Amino acid sequence: DIDAAGIERQIAALRIQLQDHAVLTRSRAAYDAIFLLNAFLDAAHDAVSSHGGWIAGMTGGGIIAVFGRDGELAAACRAAVAASAVMDVALDRLNERFAAELGGPVKAAMGLACGPAYIGRIGAGPAKPLTAVGVAIDVASDLAAQAERRGTQLLADPTIFRHAGVDASSCEVLALSEGAASQDVFAVSQARG
Repeated sequence: DIDAAGIERQIAALRIQLQDHAVLTRSRAAYDAIFLLNAFLDAAHDAVSSHGGWIAGMTGGGIIAVFGRDGELAAACRAAVAASAVMDVALDRLNERFAAELGGPVKAAMGLACGPAYIGRIGAGPAKPLTAVGVAIDVASDLAAQAERRGTQLLADPTIFRHAGVDASSCEVLALSEGAASQDVFAVSQARG
């Protein structure tokens, strides 16, 4: 029972982060900053939920999503990759709304990884939301942070593409040497491709 003790699963994790969210929100009135963040987070939620994922955690400018809580890893990986493509397309709609006002496009930085995770209710006091922790979560988060630093949309652990059956021959391969994702990864400029 997940509620009582938690479970271990092989999952796919997708981190979606609003690039430069601190800069984008710092120069705006509170209402405008919250409106922009909510629009971005709603788009991320819709992309994830449309492919059977769920939000395992949220920070100011992003979410961590989990796929495969109840299924097999290959299907979870396919769903996470598809959700990243949906998020890429959703950025077009966000930019129709906000790009002129912001003086540039709304961009996402995403990280994709798969592997083991513990799923359970974690928290302090009475609030213990269902969440996930583990290597896959850490790697996806680290990849999204590195994608933002490098100005690319998506960094993916090659394992997730292999399980998803994605042909990555057109992807750029980057050698990372820092953080939880110290390995070769695929860099994708547009997830919809």
